[in-house]
Amino acid sequence: MSPDDPVEEFFARERAQVRPLPADEGHWSSLVLEARREKRGRRMRYAMTAAAAVVIVGGGVTWALRPGTPDTDQSLPATATSQTTHPRTPTPSSASQTPARSTSPSTTSGSSRTHTPPQTTIAVPANFRVVSLSNVGGGTLYALGLTTCGSIGTPCPALARSTDDGSTWRLVSSFPENDVASEATGGAVGTDDSLREVRFASPQVGWVFGGALKMTTDGGRHWTDVKHSGRAVIDLETDGKTVVASTSDGDCTRLSCAGKVSVDVSSTAAWKPSTPATGLADGTVLSADVAYHQGAAFVSPIAERLATTPWRVVPSVAKVASTCEGEVPGPVSLVAPAAGDAIFAVCPSDGAAGTTGYHVAVSTDAGATWNPVSTDALTLVNAGTTSYAASDATHLVAVSGGSDALKGSMRVSSDGGRTWHTPAAPPPTPATGWAWVGAPGGRTLYAVPAGGASGFWVSSDNGEHWRQLRVAGG
Repeated sequence: MSPDDPVEEFFARERAQVRPLPADEGHWSSLVLEARREKRGRRMRYAMTAAAAVVIVGGGVTWALRPGTPDTDQSLPATATSQTTHPRTPTPSSASQTPARSTSPSTTSGSSRTHTPPQTTIAVPANFRVVSLSNVGGGTLYALGLTTCGSIGTPCPALARSTDDGSTWRLVSSFPENDVASEATGGAVGTDDSLREVRFASPQVGWVFGGALKMTTDGGRHWTDVKHSGRAVIDLETDGKTVVASTSDGDCTRLSCAGKVSVDVSSTAAWKPSTPATGLADGTVLSADVAYHQGAAFVSPIAERLATTPWRVVPSVAKVASTCEGEVPGPVSLVAPAAGDAIFAVCPSDGAAGTTGYHVAVSTDAGATWNPVSTDALTLVNAGTTSYAASDATHLVAVSGGSDALKGSMRVSSDGGRTWHTPAAPPPTPATGWAWVGAPGGRTLYAVPAGGASGFWVSSDNGEHWRQLRVAGG
């Protein structure tokens, strides 16, 4: 050690003060219980001093995912608490390391840390159940799932990352004091303390939300609670430069939110949200999905038994005069393809017992005008949840799910929504159907089963053929 190197002197002093502790199961349990007692104490003190300003956070329906019960007793150790500053982390050895536990120091703006996190050598537990995906390009994917945390095996959400396009996975962080909205069948908006969706703008910057809203700037190793309007976050999306969150000022259950829908808009560099639009919908809100299309952001609020209208919220706020052929004003879902100048509107209509037909319209001028594409050509099993994705202006996929009895269905279109068919080699329908489909770019599509699963399904040819990618145990 150099005698005048203050950094080396600092670490030498710190190492000299390290006190060895036992590494048995009993000690793990005491650490977990003590951490929870401390955090609950902080929550109680906060509630006593700010009871009139409690923030409850939720999530949206299109990505509504219901994790299954873990089928093994494998436990994920409780992870270490993050600090405000972090020394450079050495290259990890082959020994198992613990992913960093999320922290919730306050509801202030997110940290400015942007360093690339080191790879962890912790494998994803075999009981991990994927509930949400985010692809940020360059082969980097994030999966939010449900597993068990700590030596006592408490169910909790955790985050896994792949840097080779889903071939292998490692755990990044866990959230021992949160849960996943797991009881919904027709969608899940989220309840207090739940986490059920993940979005990343880059390999470093991302968010998890449900009954809580957290932001990371170091690839998911450390998290900060961030402020937002209203009492609940329904949905959140980003185009890599800006991020839009739809919120509700009313309480949320696992199925819906009660209150007015507003939006928060922020840059991805730092969470400093503005609220450019309020009162986009009111009543029993089932979803308020956010979609980006050629630099514009749209919100599609859907309220129970009420006519709703989509809104453009970025770069300016305006109603979208969408048209679905033959349909009186009613719920409209906007579907933004990963490429091309088209944007689609999908509206439910009548259907036979157990199924629902849908009208499809298309716009090529950012929603200013619309042309009908098809009427009831798309039919899905009415299982409770629907999700849509489009890789371009020609190829679309639609799924439904959420019901043990009806399961769900998957349909694809290769002519811009005019006709729909079963995929040439479809994946097996999950026990409760499908929760979500997404288009990350190119000819690739993803599908996540309702109820959570050990992995997800991917298509490399616009939805005709599918293969399974496993996250659990990876």
